[in-house]
Amino acid sequence: MPLLRYLFFSKKLSSAQIISLSFAIAIAIGTFLLSLPISHASGHYVGVIDAFFTATSALCVTGLAVVDTGSTYSRFGQVVILLLVQAGGLGIITLGTFVALLSGRRIGFRERMNLQAQINSLHVGGVVRLIRQIVLLVFSFELMGALLLYIRFAPLEGWGDGVFFALFHSVNAFNNAGFGLYPDNLIHFVLDPLVNFIMMILIVLGG
Repeated sequence: MPLLRYLFFSKKLSSAQIISLSFAIAIAIGTFLLSLPISHASGHYVGVIDAFFTATSALCVTGLAVVDTGSTYSRFGQVVILLLVQAGGLGIITLGTFVALLSGRRIGFRERMNLQAQINSLHVGGVVRLIRQIVLLVFSFELMGALLLYIRFAPLEGWGDGVFFALFHSVNAFNNAGFGLYPDNLIHFVLDPLVNFIMMILIVLGG
C-alpha cells in the first residue's frame, strides 16, 4: 500500500508512468498469487511463467490462456483472475479512486490528472463524478448480467457454484476478457439463445 500511495501521489512521475507502473505492480501481485498452491486445483501445478502469462492476460483483458482456467485453478485462483479482469477493465487507478471515494477521502488535483489520463477525458473538471458514474454503471450491468446468467448456470452447477459461474462469465463478457470456466469455454452453449444473447449484450455494453 505505501508503494501504491507513492505512485499515486508522486510528482516525479508522469501520469503515463504511474499508470504503467500500477499495471506492472498488479501483474506482479497477480503472478505471485496465482503461483501459490492455494490457487491450484487438486492435482495441478502452475509454474511462475504460466502464472505470469495468466496474470498479464487477465489484467490486460486479452482472454488468452495457457491452461484450462476451470480445472487448473482452485476457486481462490479463479477469484484472483476475476479481480484482475475487473481491475484491468476498469483501470487500476479508476478502481482505486472509487475505493478512496467510498472511504470518504478527498481526491486531489494530481490524482484527478492521473484519472484524466487513464480514461482519456478531455477535462480534469468533473472527472471524479464521471468515474463514480462509470463504476456504478459497470457494476450494475455486470450484476444484471450475472443474475440473468444464473438462470442457466444454477441448474447446471448448483445454486452456490452457479452464482460464481454467472458472475465470472458476466464480468469477463462485460470487460471482453474471454476467460471461461468450462474446458470448451462457452461452446457448450452455442445453441442456447439466453446465454448467447446476454453475453453479446454485455460485450457491446462493455465496449
